[in-house]
Amino acid sequence: MRVKNSPDKRNHKVENFRRYVQRSIRQLRHHRGWSQQELARRLGVDQATISNYESGKTDMSYAQMFELFLVFGKDLTGVLKLTDLEEQSPSTDEKPEKE
Repeated sequence: MRVKNSPDKRNHKVENFRRYVQRSIRQLRHHRGWSQQELARRLGVDQATISNYESGKTDMSYAQMFELFLVFGKDLTGVLKLTDLEEQSPSTDEKPEKE
C-alpha cells in the first residue's frame, strides 16, 4: 500500500498513530484494572518503561508492541484500526492505492 501525500501529512499521520498507541495502552491497562507496575511485571520491564510508553517519551518496537497486545489477549490488527487514524487527519482525500 502506498500513500501519496506530502512529508508533512505523513508526519501528521505518524504522530496520530503514536498518540493512538499511547492512549490504547493506557485504556487497555485501565480496562483490566492494572497499575503500570502490574503491566510492567507481566511484560518483564520496569514501571518507568510503561510510564514512558504511555507518555510518548519512549517509542515501542514492533516486537514490544506485539508482545504488549498478546499480554492483553488482543489481536493487534483489531485494536489498531488504521481507519481511526484517517478520521483524525486533516484531509482524507487521498486513498491508498491497491497493490
